[in-house]
Amino acid sequence: MVKIVISAEYEGTGGIGNFRLSDEAVDYLVSKKGWACYTNVDEIDESKPYIFQWENHYIPCKVEYVIPVTTELRTHPDLIACVEELGKEASGYYSNLKVVEIPDTIDWVLKQCNGVEWIAERHQEWH
Repeated sequence: MVKIVISAEYEGTGGIGNFRLSDEAVDYLVSKKGWACYTNVDEIDESKPYIFQWENHYIPCKVEYVIPVTTELRTHPDLIACVEELGKEASGYYSNLKVVEIPDTIDWVLKQCNGVEWIAERHQEWH
């Protein structure tokens, strides 16, 4: 089985959500697992897992933490351990992070609408 961290529907928002990490999750990944945390795009070193932080004036907590939307990071053992250990405490503002498991034989893709994510089996698409 493959474990993947997604942003599920946030309770009470009618479906709106977002992939945001909490302060506790950032502390866990940076201090326990050695991830980098950047505030400047020009400083990012993509050779190891990282978190990006910026000021968001539209949410009460003001600081937003996210990781890039990549297969490698969403399936990274450190992130999975963080969400499994911290549970709801891993989720940032308007976020509901959860770990989903799918068979390892599935060729999958991450889909999202209004910040709510799900895993779909990859197939042909035309846009």
